[in-house]
Amino acid sequence: MKRKPLKPTQAAPHKQSGFTLIELSIVIAIGLLLILAGLAFGPALMLSSRVSSETQNIGMLISSTRNLYQGRYANLTTAKIIQYNLAPTALVNGTALAGNWGTITLTPGALTGAAANTALQVTLANIPQPACIQLAPALLGTADELDVGGSSNLKSANTPNPARDTVTDACGTGGAVSIVIRAM
Repeated sequence: MKRKPLKPTQAAPHKQSGFTLIELSIVIAIGLLLILAGLAFGPALMLSSRVSSETQNIGMLISSTRNLYQGRYANLTTAKIIQYNLAPTALVNGTALAGNWGTITLTPGALTGAAANTALQVTLANIPQPACIQLAPALLGTADELDVGGSSNLKSANTPNPARDTVTDACGTGGAVSIVIRAM
């Protein structure tokens, strides 16, 4: 028996649609590679982002405080900095200042050999060692003097451009340290 040709109005036989097992395997493999890359590089990117925002916020805090006090810091208090809206909002935590890693304290200070209350002293407490390694060198530009982890005057009039490894070595090998910035 002879088969009749299909009429133009009749639909062609239905072809199966969807993904093949090979195509699905490729998509899953690419997805797993992206997840692994995120796990490997994500924490480092997050830390870099936090260090960058902290550096920027501390720089703005120092700049606005310098503009108001103009080298006469005897009456400086954290409460006044918050009251006068000199601190970036990201640092204000009620009646205190706090950064990404903990408390930030503002006090009057003095550069080595200078009169009392002629410098602003900013102390960042409890900075984890991995963050300190990136944060301390990034803060060099905002400081006239810089102490890290108990190492005094890493940056000073006598050492205006300390080597980066000198600063990062002061962060220690573990635990948390304090970073103290003194600026005129």
